[in-house]
Amino acid sequence: MSCQTILTSNKQSISIAASALKLGGTVAFPTDTVYGVGAIFSFPNSVDQLYKIKSRPYDKAIPVLVSSVSQLDLLAKNISTTTKLLIQHFWPGALTIVIHKHPSVNNVVAPDSTIAVRMPNHLWLLNLIEASGPLAVTSANKSKKPATNSYKTVHDSIGNNIDLLVKTTCHTTLFDPNTPSLASTIVDCTKKPPVVLREGPISKSEIMKTYNSL
Repeated sequence: MSCQTILTSNKQSISIAASALKLGGTVAFPTDTVYGVGAIFSFPNSVDQLYKIKSRPYDKAIPVLVSSVSQLDLLAKNISTTTKLLIQHFWPGALTIVIHKHPSVNNVVAPDSTIAVRMPNHLWLLNLIEASGPLAVTSANKSKKPATNSYKTVHDSIGNNIDLLVKTTCHTTLFDPNTPSLASTIVDCTKKPPVVLREGPISKSEIMKTYNSL
């Protein structure tokens, strides 16, 4: 597999990336948190490739990114009031929610009864997801290595194992490779009260303050 780099991200690059994904490919791109590598969530073989690219354990589910709340209907069932409240306050943004998965979601994406979902605050990526459908996306690094927002680090680490690599974005935030990367906050919304599994840009106190406003 040879990696083709997209040097600028615009409408043309969205079309190129969406076409590659629909053909079963894997694409790496900046997000509003760290660089991600993704595949269409409903393509089991493509999602399986993500695990191989990262040397990721199969029992560690891969989150899915959506471009609209309506896409949750493809992924989840029995969405709670707590989930809806957190979505209202923090989406799009750096909040990943863990919810009960839809029965149609393949186990290669989410091996258990839950699924992790996020809506990124990143216009180019939202447009890509709108064109391709929800994407299974994980940080673009080898497992046990730190996540990054550096194009060069992604290229050197997994560039030979993916189909496309997006170098720059139309997002207003510039990605400085010298800035520490901070992955999204993960909250388990199947529990009451919700449980913060990983604290990121959104603090545990912010999550609980929002929950207690119910």
